[in-house]
Amino acid sequence: MSPPAGRDDAPPLPPVPPARLPVGDSWVPAPRTGPVIFPYDRAEFATAPVGDADLARRAVEHAVAVRPRVAKLASRVRRQVLGGVAADLEDVAGPMEDLLVRETGKPRTDCRTEVRRAVATWQAAADEVAHIHGETVPLDLLPTGDGMFGFWTRRPVGVVVGIAGFNYPMMLASHKIAPALAAGCPVIVKPAPATPLATLWLVHLVRERLTAAGAPPAPSNWSPATPRSAAR
Repeated sequence: MSPPAGRDDAPPLPPVPPARLPVGDSWVPAPRTGPVIFPYDRAEFATAPVGDADLARRAVEHAVAVRPRVAKLASRVRRQVLGGVAADLEDVAGPMEDLLVRETGKPRTDCRTEVRRAVATWQAAADEVAHIHGETVPLDLLPTGDGMFGFWTRRPVGVVVGIAGFNYPMMLASHKIAPALAAGCPVIVKPAPATPLATLWLVHLVRERLTAAGAPPAPSNWSPATPRSAAR
């Protein structure tokens, strides 16, 4: 995948394998690549890997397989990963902003807001990890329950599949991925066909943080060519 160059004073975005998609434990070859168009003048400025139904099935199968491991991740690990992604996004805010301008055609001020809100989303998810807990329930409403109490805890629900819209692609993907990981759920995210790049880079950052923490790379990314291929 070839992104546009950022400003001269900004650090570059981290490298991502070209013509591949993050599915399962690795980056797998995509069936093909497609153009990414700058909406302002309709010029092609980059290419992106395009997935298909087979890759979608592989992503789901992998997510189901790693579900027990992700659910068992310690809260400190989840918080560390989420906070790390927030820090990484801040580090590449400039080039990510440039990428969003080219990919979405939005004014720079809107793209700057999107990056800031995405960072805030990951920070909020990291903070929320410490608040995922249960409650105790008194059982002494009847004499047979004297001296007894019950309790319940929150458990990961399972695989999450998120679809990000084209208008705020990275922020909307963050809204799906960050809470899922905070809860201990593997997640698959499908970006809009017109705006796949920012989401792909975001998933790359998340997988790098998870791998560094010794966790399975739970987020997978599947980029369909058209709405029709997404529906199959």
